[in-house]
Parts: sequence; structure tokens; C-alpha cells
Amino acid sequence: MMLPKTSLGNIGTLTALALAGCLVLVPTVGALSIGMHVNEVGLAKKAGLATTYGQFWIGSWMKQYGWGGLDQYLATAKAENVIPVIEWYYWGDAITVNCVKYGCNGLSQADWNSMGKTLAQKVHATMGDKPVIIVVETEFNKGGVQSWEDFDGLLAAHIGMLRYHAPNAKYYLGFGAWGDSEWSRFDRAMATADGSGFQTMRGRPHDSDASYLGATDFALKTVKLLKEKFGKPVLLHDIALSTYEGKEWAQERVLKDFHAKMGEFRAAGLEGMIYRAYKDDPNFPLNNYYGYGERYMGLHRADGSAKPGWNAWKALATESGSPDPTPDPTPSPFTATFGNVKVQEWWVQASVSTNGHLARVEAAVNGGAWIVLDNKGWGHAKSFHVPAGATVQFRAVSSDGAASYSQKYPGPGAAPTTFQANWWGVKGNEWWQQVQVSGGSGIAKVEVQINGGDWKPLDKQSWGGYAKSYHAWKGSKVQFRATDTTGKLAWSSVYTWPVA
Repeated sequence: MMLPKTSLGNIGTLTALALAGCLVLVPTVGALSIGMHVNEVGLAKKAGLATTYGQFWIGSWMKQYGWGGLDQYLATAKAENVIPVIEWYYWGDAITVNCVKYGCNGLSQADWNSMGKTLAQKVHATMGDKPVIIVVETEFNKGGVQSWEDFDGLLAAHIGMLRYHAPNAKYYLGFGAWGDSEWSRFDRAMATADGSGFQTMRGRPHDSDASYLGATDFALKTVKLLKEKFGKPVLLHDIALSTYEGKEWAQERVLKDFHAKMGEFRAAGLEGMIYRAYKDDPNFPLNNYYGYGERYMGLHRADGSAKPGWNAWKALATESGSPDPTPDPTPSPFTATFGNVKVQEWWVQASVSTNGHLARVEAAVNGGAWIVLDNKGWGHAKSFHVPAGATVQFRAVSSDGAASYSQKYPGPGAAPTTFQANWWGVKGNEWWQQVQVSGGSGIAKVEVQINGGDWKPLDKQSWGGYAKSYHAWKGSKVQFRATDTTGKLAWSSVYTWPVA
């Protein structure tokens, strides 16, 4: 693919070497072309990093909200002098064979082509002969479509239609990076396209540390496979590394690894990579794949302070400094110390010190909803009702979503509703929690709480303990609660999971 020189970033020069009397031209590999969301390109520039691409998403929701968003995105891209990278995401997660054939959720083939035509016409009217990249149907190869030969023809025809109305744009087919044995089914679409693209996302609760830290090798393997199958340029058009649950160190490690392997990526055929977000978005919808993790995808925290990953990304993009191939030691888990605790009927307070970047302090009454306390300067406090007999627990949350929990503190008149329990036999892995407990007037039920979530029941086992399978990934905070036959409560310590 031949893009204008301004789109190529720092790809280096040709170095002449005389070997065995022959003149050999060897490319010197430099930094990959990089990008951010188009609305955050300006923030990146102010922080000292110019970018090549400005990415944004367009989908069927334009029918509800109108095309003003597209107009604004394109205008911003022109003003910032970056290449728009449009994620054309019409079918989205609803895509299935039947949905494409017969329609679903207001989606249809006719509407796909009609909206695609409008998209292409607007792009051409605004951008003219300036470079634009349209990623066609990000992660389309799922829901049975990955093995449906007819969709190859539909994609090829759709790309042809887009190209007719926006002839100066480049079109990349957006594969989901799985099921590579099926990719060759889409040879007609790839023959019509200018290149292929894929995403790389990692974060809690879905990815283990091993999976997270393997993101670079996963991406390199994907680039090689796409290049081998289709022989066209490859774009990593959406890389998103969540720092939720204390993973700022992992984000930095992966981006350093990308930097260290930059030459391998370019040699394999990678043209560029786009990081999803400059800054965390605390209001990002929770109905997406990573849930709360989606709110921590940025290279800066929500308050604007830089995460360690920002410097790693900046070094990757500018080739400043040297990549560090030696893995950084895994930092200690986020911990907090709670002091000056006061629990009254209408007042709760605590002073908190941590080993990390403290974002907020919360309190929960009897294991209920977490209430954010006000930062008073001398500590965190708030006025709300603590009923007689209740207990209050505090939680400190770091800027990247990690949490540390206090013990349970009795409120006014708490003694009559609690009992002294003996806990032992705590054991479990990522999908198993078990405990033994005695005390009170006899145990009526035992529950488990994972990372401050809802209390979930454990089953009484034949050997006398309580256990059940729930997902608690490595590093989770797990606590048990017992209720005796008179309704009194007792809580265990908080355990860092897993416990062997």
C-alpha cells in the first residue's frame, strides 16, 4: 500500500553496505506510525507527542444520533493534520449469519449499504484527496460468520461500494485475532481491500497476568499470520491495555516489550499501531467486554496524571531512549493502612495511607453498597446513617482500580448482632473457594465476597466445610461471612487470592 509520505511516520532511511563487492541496500527500521483517538490527538501533542493517525468509531447508532459526530471527528482530524482511521462497526457484536441474512435489532444488509454509502460520501466531501483509512467491520469473524463463505462476497461488494463513493480512502478488513484457519475464506474481500487490521486488548477480569504480558507476542504472531496469508500491510488499529485492579505495571511492561520488538513488527509487515485512549474515562459504559476495566484503558489517569505506560508509549513512538528488555519486577500489591477510625450513627471517618496513588476512600454498611467518602484533608469522612448493630468496612481504591480493605468496625450497639467465629481451612484457586467455620449458636449459612462485590452463598460440603466455584482471578480480595442460627454475623479476614 502506498500512502502519502506524511502518513508513514519515521520509517527510516536506506543504508548502503558493501558486502563481498556488492552494494546491498538495507532498510534501517525506525518507529512505527502511531495514533490516538482523534479527540485526544491535541492532548498528546501538548504532552510532546505528535501522532500520525486519529481514530474514531462509527456504527449503526448514527441513525439515532445523526451524522454530526462524524462531521466533528473529520473536522478535528483535518485541524490536527492527522489521518482519520474510521472503525466502521455497523454489525458490531450482534453479527451472526441469520442477522446478516434476515436482519436483527434494526440491522439489515440494505441499511448496512445505505449507511456505508452515506459514510463514504461524507468522508469524500470533507477529506477530498487527503488520506483516510476505513477499517471495515472490526472483528466481523464471529457468530458463525467466520465460516460463512457468502459473507466474503458481501464484504468484497461492500468495500467496492465504499471505494466508489470515497475513492481516495484506503480500506482495511478488521479481523478478530482468533480462528486463523478460517481467515482464508475472506480472500475476495482481502483482494478488494488495501490491507488488514486487528485489535489487541488486555485487562481484568478476563485476562490472567500471563495472558496480559503475552500481548506483544500475540500481536506479533497475528501480524505475521495476516501478512503471510494475504501479503498486504497490517494495521494494529486498536490497542487497549486496562490498568484496572492494579495493572499499571503490566501496561508499561507490554508497551516496553512492543518498543523492544519494533523492528520485528515492521519486518513482519505492521504499518502502524493506534492506542485507544490518552486518558481514563470514569463514565465509560459498563456493558462492554471488560466492564469496569473499560474505564482504565488510558495512558493517563482520569485526573490527567501520567501512568508509567505513557512514557513507554512515548518512547516507542519517538524512538527516544532505549527499550528495556529486562522485565521490571512485579510491584507489591496495592495496600492501605486505616487509622483514626470513627463509626457513629450519623458519621463515619478514617485516615488512610497507601503504597500507591490513592483515588478515593469508600465505606460500606453491613456489606452493602460502597459510599464514597469526602476528602477532608485530614482524612476521609461522610455523614450517613449507620443503624444500631451494623458494622462498617472501609475500602481504599487506587487510581488504576486496585482496592485494599479494612477490617469490619462495629457501629453503635453492634455487639448484639455479631458473634465470635473461628475460621480455618481457607483454600482455593481461580475457580474455587472453600472455608471451615464454627462459633455462635451454630452456623446457618456461609457466604463469600470477591473484590467487594455481592455476597454469594457457599454450599455445605460432606466433609463439614463450605465451598463453591466462583471466579476470583489472581490478586483478588476474598472475604467470608457466616450467619449463625440466631441471625448474628461474623466476618473472616480479607485474603489475597489464591490461597493454597
